[in-house]
Amino acid sequence: MFHSRDLVMLLSLAALTVFCSALICVRVVYTGWVTFSFLLWNLCLAWIPLCLSIIIVEGHKRRMNRWLLVLLAIAWLVFYPNAPYILTDFIHLRERSDIPLWFDLVLIGSCAWNGLLLGFLSLHHLHRLIQSKKGAAVGWLLVIVIQMLSGFGMYVGRFMRWNSWDLVVNLPSLSMDIASRIIEPQAMGVSALFGVFLLLSYATIWALLKGAPVLQQKM
Repeated sequence: MFHSRDLVMLLSLAALTVFCSALICVRVVYTGWVTFSFLLWNLCLAWIPLCLSIIIVEGHKRRMNRWLLVLLAIAWLVFYPNAPYILTDFIHLRERSDIPLWFDLVLIGSCAWNGLLLGFLSLHHLHRLIQSKKGAAVGWLLVIVIQMLSGFGMYVGRFMRWNSWDLVVNLPSLSMDIASRIIEPQAMGVSALFGVFLLLSYATIWALLKGAPVLQQKM
């Protein structure tokens, strides 16, 4: 079973998701437009990597088939960028006549924060698992690779407009598009910026999670 702290975090994230959903509903009712309803879908996608990470960790404990665990890990890697991707939805933030700008700022900010935490908790689950088996160096090396790949995944989603499931249903076209643009300055710059941001943000969350028991002991 997961640590009690993980359960508290899951409940907190669920509450935050409910809060975000309520904000979206309020906006729809107030304006009569479904402009930001896509955020509900993005939040659903952000929960997928967390659910997969829980299945992987529990499956490892219960000695699930190794190849099934590998497939689940690949699925997790494919869907993981959807969690931090909500950060890019700030591109939709602008003055509108039907609702105050501050409301949309809180709405998108809450959804983006929710997505980041969902992704980081899922990564934390797998990071702990890998670190327990392969050591700290391998664990952090994988974290670095995953965060940089996620930065590129966010670029592919926002600027190239591909989805995670296109890896299955439209792989040839996706591969050709990526191959033609991967070395473009914009692709490299955006991917690196997002990747470094995710890495440093996750490292901060990791430090907080590692430090929590110590703080509790000193109180």
